[in-house]
Amino acid sequence: DQAANGTASVTIEDDVPVQGAPGTAVVLGEDGLGDANASGGSFDASDVTSTGAVSLGISWGADNDTQNTDAADAFGRSVGFTNAAGTVAAAGSVAAVDAGLTITGGTLSSGGVALVYSVSTTPTGGQVLTATKGAGGEDIFTLTLDATAPNGAYTFELLGELDHDATSDSLTIGFSYAGTDADGDQAANGTASVTIEDDVPV
Repeated sequence: DQAANGTASVTIEDDVPVQGAPGTAVVLGEDGLGDANASGGSFDASDVTSTGAVSLGISWGADNDTQNTDAADAFGRSVGFTNAAGTVAAAGSVAAVDAGLTITGGTLSSGGVALVYSVSTTPTGGQVLTATKGAGGEDIFTLTLDATAPNGAYTFELLGELDHDATSDSLTIGFSYAGTDADGDQAANGTASVTIEDDVPV
């Protein structure tokens, strides 16, 4: 004699990504730009114009699959620029607040012209923020977020001069970001910053 069917279930709780401390970037400087004074004057700035890859401090957890460059494999973790509320910036034109951009020791401008920003996505779940000197102007810097690095990574590339305060030999640009694991759980906002030293006349 067979009893009626029985049923049982197992509950599996989700793992979520955790935001830790990001790495510290090397100090960049305008002395490395093509038309800069590489040395001399009242202040000798760094010649370095790229941070290289710096950790974003994201612990992805169990759902840590990475996206493939093949469009058919879009499943995987991602990282994007965020505003104070944690909303990830959409691709296209953005305002400074959409990427949590802050500055001390200067202004978000180049030669007195306000910077204009756009965000693009990468095939592997990252984003690239490009800052230009006004609409359609020359590129001043790019900031790339990489979701494939073990803890996520950012790279800041200085391409043009930024406006430092008259009394400041360096400025610091901060930005906000958040990592999202492969099944859509978003970590708390993280923040990181880059310091850029000023070129001076000789």
